[in-house]
Amino acid sequence: APERARVHPCIELQGELDQVLDHLGGLDVVQVLVEGGAAVAAAFHAASLVDQYVFYLAPALFGGDDALALFRGAGARTISDLWRGRLSGIRQVGEDLRVDVHR
Repeated sequence: APERARVHPCIELQGELDQVLDHLGGLDVVQVLVEGGAAVAAAFHAASLVDQYVFYLAPALFGGDDALALFRGAGARTISDLWRGRLSGIRQVGEDLRVDVHR
């Protein structure tokens, strides 16, 4: 890591994405970890604000018609509308699998 790199404690922000990111930029933050539900994920994805996705796959299944999707809202209408990334890392973490995907 660069000599000036720092890790900041977790903070919770809300509001319009551009305003939240401008606020963080004013604090000299250049990288953030975003955790939230499907609506937050969909908003960042739709605004093309994601450089890397990290998925954890666990050997546990749940779901059904009422299970939440990864993103809320409408999905890709056609194959050509799909978001395509590239796998940049796969490793086992305990019983789970971590999959890193970059755009």
